[in-house]
Amino acid sequence: MDFAGWLGSIQKAAASLGDTLSDQQLGDSDIPVIVYRCVGYITQCGLTSEGISRKSGQTLKTQQLLESLRQDAHSVHLKEGEQHVDNISSALKRFLRDLPDGLFTGAQHLFWLEASEIEDEEEKVSRYRGLLVHLPPVNQATVKALISHLYCD
Repeated sequence: MDFAGWLGSIQKAAASLGDTLSDQQLGDSDIPVIVYRCVGYITQCGLTSEGISRKSGQTLKTQQLLESLRQDAHSVHLKEGEQHVDNISSALKRFLRDLPDGLFTGAQHLFWLEASEIEDEEEKVSRYRGLLVHLPPVNQATVKALISHLYCD
């Protein structure tokens, strides 16, 4: 009886606590476990699939997977053959899209939009670097992981 109470308390504490990336379950590299697990699975099982970032997964399976990841991302094991890569990719996109403060934080949203309109490539990269420095550490680590993943993709 005591064990069940402790287990329930631990599982509740392990769940995501808020709406920012910093409030999520974090891995060793300050990357949310949800992002780490999804990117790892896609890298391992989906890089040969064409258009994985464009395709949508099955809505119900994507929602169920994302809910499981939000409850306790550490306990969700993504295994080839059990999940389809499109569902994993859709769950990752949905997770990032649902962040109220966003990946690049709402406070800096307009600065990111302004930087995207700069035509000179060197100036644009310089502006992006300056904006990245002002992101919270978890957001910086997550952006770096996503860019590295997309570069492989």
